[in-house]
Amino acid sequence: MPNVAPLDVATGEEPFDLSRPSPLPLPVTADRVDDDVVRAEQSVAHADRGGNLQDRVRSRLALADAWLARFAVGPALEVLRDAEKLEPGHSEILERLARTYPRASLLREA
Repeated sequence: MPNVAPLDVATGEEPFDLSRPSPLPLPVTADRVDDDVVRAEQSVAHADRGGNLQDRVRSRLALADAWLARFAVGPALEVLRDAEKLEPGHSEILERLARTYPRASLLREA
């Protein structure tokens, strides 16, 4: 069978003709949102690239606080667990985990 592009039954044109304009709407970029979570995530990325251990832990604690301020307990727990892997037994991390786990169980019960 020859390699022939299929024709659109309704119009009789090739559906993938690249010389025609796209039928899809033009992409629209959203306005940049300046919020605490975005800044904290950028801080974590920056600390991971070149920061020392304390900077990496501090940036994760700030990110967890930003998530908790939005009542997003799941992402906050994930970040706190990551911080705890970096520095096991760190008192601030353990304290935040101790405050956050009950919130997670309350949400699970609700």
